[in-house]
Amino acid sequence: MNTNGHYLILSTRKPRGFAVLDPSGAELGRLAQTSWFRQDAKGVVDGHAVEVTPEGFWKNRYAIRVDGAPFGTIANKHWGCLSLTLLNEHRQPVELKFGRLSFWKGCFALRLDKDLILLEVKPRFNWQRFDTDFEVSLRGTGIASAQLPLLVTLSGYCARLVRQRQSSAAAAG
Repeated sequence: MNTNGHYLILSTRKPRGFAVLDPSGAELGRLAQTSWFRQDAKGVVDGHAVEVTPEGFWKNRYAIRVDGAPFGTIANKHWGCLSLTLLNEHRQPVELKFGRLSFWKGCFALRLDKDLILLEVKPRFNWQRFDTDFEVSLRGTGIASAQLPLLVTLSGYCARLVRQRQSSAAAAG
């Protein structure tokens, strides 16, 4: 049980993915990668089917579908940042940025603009499972309660994606 009021993103091994827990410890959703070598992810979040799939020749953009309908995209930006373009309840696009909180910290932030942080994502290494979990704290008031489970889940997907790319770059370089 989570007693500090933060959402938790717990890594799972079989299937490879993660589960999202609310502050009371109840599971809000779960995403799993469809293959070991691909970035596709499918799962259920707050009772809705969610699918994230790569798009384009270079696979540098990801389509987000909720219940089979297009909901938004995740695109790679400079310096390991990601840009999320999501549709609000009026089907208007809203652009969010996901990236490091600072150069030296391993924390990430989901921002509406440069100065407005909505979520903060902190990695926590679990020595028993030898895997990284994440702790998500709300920093802003700009998230509707109906959108919160999906945004926490997408933040977990983005954090895992950025960390995986950083590991790949370190291994190659």
